[in-house]
Amino acid sequence: HIETKQLQLNKIDFNPLELLSGLYEDFNNKKQLIDKEHIQLILQKPEYSDIQIQNDYTRINEIFTILLDNAFKFTKKGWVEFGYTLETNGINFYVKDSGIGIPLDKQQIIFKSFAQADKSIRQVFGGLGVGLSIVLGLVNILDGEISINSEVNRGTEITFSLPFDTAIQEKKPYNLAK
Repeated sequence: HIETKQLQLNKIDFNPLELLSGLYEDFNNKKQLIDKEHIQLILQKPEYSDIQIQNDYTRINEIFTILLDNAFKFTKKGWVEFGYTLETNGINFYVKDSGIGIPLDKQQIIFKSFAQADKSIRQVFGGLGVGLSIVLGLVNILDGEISINSEVNRGTEITFSLPFDTAIQEKKPYNLAK
């Protein structure tokens, strides 16, 4: 099990939509390999897309990759959607799906077992536990919070919120009137 406290953060300025667009392309290509072409992948374009945030691009990419992998794994039909919304003090990233859902008692186990990714999770979710404990560890070192909202047979939404280290720099549109 990885000791997340030892991970080094590498914070850079980047546009979150560019990160998500890259994931969208990757997963659209991956759908064929994992036999999920019938699942619709939706990247919800946010209201504010022309922004820069300062955070660890690689770690956020890793979190999304695990969450999207899980969403596809547990969705037999329907869709997987992801995106972000902006709050005054941070950014909320999310992945939601129309998959099998997670019963409430199991949702508690997922968060409790973060430290040890215990066997009960692996038995229930076949590999999901390890991925989610890594997600929890990464969200923790990014000083974020994670929440899960799931209904059996209706789907799951996992949201992770990260604080803004610096004020968002909104890119100014170029003046095209010459």
